[in-house]
Amino acid sequence: SRALELDPTASVARIWRGRAYLEKMERGILFVDVDRIEIQAEARHWRTLAQSDLSVDGGPLEEDERRLLPIYELVFADRAKEALEFLLRHLQTHDYDGRAWKLLGRTLAAADDHAKAIEAYSNAIRTGQSRAGIFYLRAMSFARLRKWDSCEKDLTRAVELDPKLWAAWLHRSITRIWLNRLPEALGDATRAVFLAPSSQFVWHYQGVVRGLL
Repeated sequence: SRALELDPTASVARIWRGRAYLEKMERGILFVDVDRIEIQAEARHWRTLAQSDLSVDGGPLEEDERRLLPIYELVFADRAKEALEFLLRHLQTHDYDGRAWKLLGRTLAAADDHAKAIEAYSNAIRTGQSRAGIFYLRAMSFARLRKWDSCEKDLTRAVELDPKLWAAWLHRSITRIWLNRLPEALGDATRAVFLAPSSQFVWHYQGVVRGLL
């Protein structure tokens, strides 16, 4: 900020002020620790399915879905350590279970072990998990480790698979600020605004990016 006072045209100072802003946001709003919240919500969803004996698509619960129900019960009860142990035992004999690898990644990310979470997400992709969400989740762990090139690559894959995933556009914008690619960051922020017009935060963030140009 002092550099901008001395030279309002100092683009480098603007970029670094933007990075400082993102550091604050990371501790507060942006890279919030949503993993635990989301897996708790998913656990509640799966408990409801188990009680109705229905799968996500409305049919009978499949065998692999039934195998994971005890894990969701542990997550639902906020017994993450036991859930992690259960998952690791499960994957020793069910290495092909992409849903379990994904859940392991989310459990590890919620415990702030992002290096191992990335390995788990990669195994989920290897075993057939190919929707946008898995790439988005892995990108968030790459972001926690400041691996911005890998983060951008996964977020790009996520928006290719699901162009309406506004959070992926938003976080790719953030990633591109760290990569010093401000015009592209603004383009992604603008897309996020288009997809999430009711989010005051997204509008505010777009204004911040515009101010860095």
